[in-house]
Amino acid sequence: MEELVKRGYEYSGLDLNNAMLEYSREKASRIGAQVNLIHADMIDFSLETTVDFVYVLLGSLIVRSTSELITHFDSVVQVLNKGGLYLLDWCVQYETPFEAEGGDSWEIERDGIKVKTTVSWKAINRVEQTFEETIVLEVDDRGKELRLVDKGIKRCIYPQEFLLFVSSLKHFEFVGWWNNWDLSRPLEQAAKIGRPIALVRRI
Repeated sequence: MEELVKRGYEYSGLDLNNAMLEYSREKASRIGAQVNLIHADMIDFSLETTVDFVYVLLGSLIVRSTSELITHFDSVVQVLNKGGLYLLDWCVQYETPFEAEGGDSWEIERDGIKVKTTVSWKAINRVEQTFEETIVLEVDDRGKELRLVDKGIKRCIYPQEFLLFVSSLKHFEFVGWWNNWDLSRPLEQAAKIGRPIALVRRI
């Protein structure tokens, strides 16, 4: 939000979590930004005006079925101008999460505050491609410790399925996908995939 506003763009943010919306309001106030924040579910939503660009970051496309995925894209069609772009950050699973042992973990530190993040997955229904994702944050704030856990059910969306799905939508076309937000590194050439993005265009 902050970077887009700095660059002169109008910003609309959508979230189902009121705490996240309040955080965004406070941040917008600190930087003196006029933003449009909407409390809604990304599966089925609308905006008062149409936009040129829609994006979902860090795999935050939370759908549990194909019908919810269709409804989500129907909502995006209604708010995205023709020629507009929809960017999905790590919303397609290029490796199955079902067989991952121990998940993935990383640590960051800033201003004396250490945060360890662990993400793990557990299969729920392989036919429906649903799995439970668990995110654990272990915070050490200069000796004060805090542990936060979030669990959610998601549906896998695999690459060839995604291409077929987009091709079946009369209002979208596939543009491309790249590794680690680098437009010079198409996924087809990636030996190891990390932070992949996919781009589709409204037609």
